[in-house]
Amino acid sequence: FASAIHFIPYYRTLLREIPKELSQKNPPLQAPVLVMWGIHDPFLEIPTATEMKRLARNFTLRVLEGAHWIHLEKHDRVNSLIHKFLEKV
Repeated sequence: FASAIHFIPYYRTLLREIPKELSQKNPPLQAPVLVMWGIHDPFLEIPTATEMKRLARNFTLRVLEGAHWIHLEKHDRVNSLIHKFLEKV
């Protein structure tokens, strides 16, 4: 828990910036995007395809067994997926 406290300022800033970002009409990214999500994340819901298409035209969404810190919980799987993704782009 102690290490999670270090992220509180990050989340506070994020919450202040989200309304600004959502109000801007930026075009979706054209570059390939890989999104990995933990299926048991207690804080965030898995984004829908419609939500992702507003952000990126060419995206790959991988839902993995795990929670919020998927890159720490399943680092071997995450690294493997990143490697495979980069081989294709």
